Amino acid sequence: MTPKRKLKNAAKVQVKARGKPATKKKVKKMAETAIASRRSQRAKAGKSFAQLIENNAPAAGGEAFGGPRGCKRAYVSLKAHPLSSGGLGSDADANLPSCIKTVRAHYGGTWVSGHVINADFGGNGKKNFNQTCLTSGANRDHTFDEATKLAWKGLTATVEAMFKEASTPDAVKYVEKKATKWLIRVEGRVSEDAWAEDGPGRYVADSVTYTAVQEGTPTLPELTQHMGAKANALWAQVQSVGRAIVSPHVVAQADGDQNE
Repeated sequence: MTPKRKLKNAAKVQVKARGKPATKKKVKKMAETAIASRRSQRAKAGKSFAQLIENNAPAAGGEAFGGPRGCKRAYVSLKAHPLSSGGLGSDADANLPSCIKTVRAHYGGTWVSGHVINADFGGNGKKNFNQTCLTSGANRDHTFDEATKLAWKGLTATVEAMFKEASTPDAVKYVEKKATKWLIRVEGRVSEDAWAEDGPGRYVADSVTYTAVQEGTPTLPELTQHMGAKANALWAQVQSVGRAIVSPHVVAQADGDQNE
C-alpha cells in the first residue's frame, strides 16, 4: 500500500470516529492536510524553530571617544531570537565611562552610566565604548528602546509564523534565509557637542541620536510565492514591525536634568 493510500485510509477512520459520514470530500481534505504536514516535516528535516534561530543572539559593538569620555558610537543587529521576548537586563558598571566621577563631583545630582545600546539588545555595560554620562532625566527616556523591543519581538514572531507555514523545501529554504537576513540595524551616536569646551562639561554630550533600520525585509511578492494562501496575513505582520519602529529619536540632555 502506498503512503498516500495509507493516509487516505487513516483519514477515513478519523472521519468515522467523529460520527460523521466518510464523504469523499472530507476524506480528501484530511488526507491532503496530512500529506502537507508530512511534506513540511521532511522539508524541515526535523529542525525546530528554536534550532533555526539559536545562533542569532545579538552581538553589540562600538567605538569610544579618545580619553575618558566613553561611547562615540554603538551598534547592534537584531535578528529573530528568543531574547526579543525577555532581554538580558542591566549590567552597567556605575563608574563607566571613567569621567563620570568627575562629572558627578562637579555638577551634583544623579548621573547614570547609560547604555547607548540597551542591555536587552546585548549592549555591554562593562565596556567603555557602550557607556556615556547620562542625566537622570535623559536616562528615563525609553521611547526608542521600548519601540525597538516591540519591533524586534514582532520580527521574531513573524519569522516563527513563516516557519510554521512553510510546507515545501523551497518555502523552508526561504524562511531559513529570512531568519538570518531579516534584521533591525540599531545605532546610537553620541553628539560631539558637549556642555562645555573644557572642564568636566566637555565629557557630557548634548544628545544621543538613535536610528533603527530594517534590512532584508520580506516583501509581499516573496511571501505570495513561498507562503501561498497565508501571504497576506504574514504581510500584515511584517508591516506591523515597521510601524513599531521609532527612528530617528534624539535623547537630549541639559544642565538641570540630573536633578529630575
